[in-house]
Amino acid sequence: MTTTSTTKRWSLVVLFAILFVSLIQPSHGQFGMPKATEEEEGAAAAAAADPMDTGGETVKSVLTEQEEIDIAAILKEARADLETMNMVRKMKEEMGKELGELEQLSKVEVLGALKVSLQELKGLDYLFQDHERALVEMDKEGLIAPEHLQKYQKDPSLLELDTRRAVYFQFIAIAVVAGFIEP
Repeated sequence: MTTTSTTKRWSLVVLFAILFVSLIQPSHGQFGMPKATEEEEGAAAAAAADPMDTGGETVKSVLTEQEEIDIAAILKEARADLETMNMVRKMKEEMGKELGELEQLSKVEVLGALKVSLQELKGLDYLFQDHERALVEMDKEGLIAPEHLQKYQKDPSLLELDTRRAVYFQFIAIAVVAGFIEP
């Protein structure tokens, strides 16, 4: 695969994530990664041992065992969350064409994007240990829209809530593309 092709595909993933995040309605909830039970860990490991349609590669060549467990735990929670499932249903109805384009991506590329999104979710705990510093750093990197800056300066905890929500729904959107979550 050429660099241009890979760049184009990642651009589609990013575009999709941005479009999806723009559809998000404000919600209230707590998302996290509860510790997986031994049963969940065994199921995730068994599922990962089977090759997927990844051009001869297995899930294990893209994800570590812990990442598989974490992804399985998040997806289990997401499937049980009515708000998330309503969002998935709405996304599939309103963005069918875009989903069709993204479903052309290889499983390896989609799993890679899911892995990056998982790492971003995990990194949020570190980033938001200090809300004020997170605000300064994200603003410095141009990650905060100017129209929201004043709101976040008043209450930096809102930045954490909005960021967690956006990264969570990015994760879910990629999981939908991968076929790991259906309405």
